[in-house]
Amino acid sequence: MKKLRPFPFPVVFLLCVAPPAWSEPPWKAYYTKDHSKCLDVHAPAQWTNGAHVQVWDCNGEIQQQWKFIDGTIRSRAGKCLDVHAPEQYKNGARLQVWDCNGSRQQRWKLRHIGEPSVSIYTPYKIVSGAGKCLTVDGKRPYPAYHNGARVTVWDCNDITKRDEQEWHLTPHLETLDPGSASE
Repeated sequence: MKKLRPFPFPVVFLLCVAPPAWSEPPWKAYYTKDHSKCLDVHAPAQWTNGAHVQVWDCNGEIQQQWKFIDGTIRSRAGKCLDVHAPEQYKNGARLQVWDCNGSRQQRWKLRHIGEPSVSIYTPYKIVSGAGKCLTVDGKRPYPAYHNGARVTVWDCNDITKRDEQEWHLTPHLETLDPGSASE
């Protein structure tokens, strides 16, 4: 019987994670009317269950790329936008990304604000499976228009002048090959 010898040097394996392939461009969710802040997973944790969701200057990176798939909102890292389960019916419940599992805390709907329109500038409320709206929390840890402002869920208000629940969804076209955008 042949005896195995250990390697004379350490062996290191690297695991490279690539984002999932999408047939259509992802979209970005703008929070501010000037489209300067986007829904964002805290980087570099976007690949990790429990990574928190915030607003950040729109920059085209993968932590700001999202898709609606079967009633879920999925990050480019393949995680689902998730309301922390024990808090999903409470105002101020924290948002995170988590492995997609089909639970109520990962279900989302879009609701037009005002008259429905086909414009990419149509404002929406993004409503959780528990009936709460995606809301920028302007108190913790930063004011609503600052990088790092926390995104939570809160009772949906019907006042269109309250920007903290108003989202604009547009294609993330800068992630496409310039030749494929016109196909």
